[in-house]
Amino acid sequence: MAVGKGIVRSWGIRRREAGKKKKIELSIEAKDFGPISGGKITLKPLTLFIGPNNSGKNYAAMLVHSIFESYTSSVLSKGVPPFFGRPFFSDSRQILAKQLSPLTTQINGLEEGEELEIPKFSGVVSDFISSVITLPEEKGTFYSLAQEFEKELIKGEIVVRTLEEYLYPEIQYNFLDTEIPLHRASSTFSELAPLFLYLKYVVEPGSVLIIEEPEAHLHPGNQRILAKFLVKLIRRGVNIIITTHSEYLLEQLSSFIMLTKVEPKERVEKYGYNEEDFLKHDEVATYVFNYDKRSGGNKITEVEITEDDGILEDEFIKIHEALYEETLKLRRDLSGDV
Repeated sequence: MAVGKGIVRSWGIRRREAGKKKKIELSIEAKDFGPISGGKITLKPLTLFIGPNNSGKNYAAMLVHSIFESYTSSVLSKGVPPFFGRPFFSDSRQILAKQLSPLTTQINGLEEGEELEIPKFSGVVSDFISSVITLPEEKGTFYSLAQEFEKELIKGEIVVRTLEEYLYPEIQYNFLDTEIPLHRASSTFSELAPLFLYLKYVVEPGSVLIIEEPEAHLHPGNQRILAKFLVKLIRRGVNIIITTHSEYLLEQLSSFIMLTKVEPKERVEKYGYNEEDFLKHDEVATYVFNYDKRSGGNKITEVEITEDDGILEDEFIKIHEALYEETLKLRRDLSGDV
């Protein structure tokens, strides 16, 4: 398909038999698509996009979302197992806190004949907000897992209240039996609320969850907890695509890859994890988006992943080395050493 001046090709949508289980593999090649000058992506149960700001990571995530939106209703839905059967995109999550909750209050307070100007949202964001507002009443497959996730990460619970005087549900943070409207809670809760709600009510095995920078506003220790629950979702058949700048998240995911070589009993007794807390190296694909002087755009390059080392982090190592050299130079200059 052609998009503006760019070209996007998707292929490899095929079934693979593995006993009674079926898998769909999807490869995407992009050329001159937004800031992306070229590259190929093959999606796996966990796909990671890393790189500098404005390098095309979000373009690639949006591209994947658009392809699934286009194919799910036509090609993929006909006799195809739900490996990539239901796409979701967690974009601009702070909209829930900064715009959606106040907007709901304004709508509920409207008098007959009164007009209200509603802000325009992009198609992806409006679809996302619509899915949150119209959450099903029944608890989903991962409701209990999501509660466990909430308890460990935010020490409370994200709840949806539908009061008689409200036209739309109100999303709140429940902490020690005190409910705080989401737009008055900290940024951590507003960032994570959509993920918790999706896990509780929407996501099923076989779903595709696309998350933009899930580490936003999270302490490094909480990023480790986040990585652990992402792995639990992958073990339960959820497919995840992530854009990230976080070396903590990557390092923790690398640890889960290396845990594959550790006996299940040792994972529990020696490392404090559950037996299911591991990632196979071939379940993960990582792509770095870097500026290419020759093309004037950003090239997509696959990052090597091994059982022994996990995800190679050359991109972050270069920055660490530059900072280390600069710190040494400053200390020498400030101490008067030649």
